[in-house]
Amino acid sequence: MTREVWDYIFFKTAPLPKTDIPKENLQKLRREFEFWYPVDVRVSGKDLVPNHLSYYLYNHVA
Repeated sequence: MTREVWDYIFFKTAPLPKTDIPKENLQKLRREFEFWYPVDVRVSGKDLVPNHLSYYLYNHVA
């Protein structure tokens, strides 16, 4: 996986990279990423935000 492949998956404006990975697989990876991110809803009680936010950052940034 090259930088161009990752750019294609994560950035909507990136062109299709030159790679041996089939175009269908790259498109599937991109759709999967777009389905889950960006997160557009947060469901948590006020008292739990510090705990849930820390856990979220730990899981999604690391």
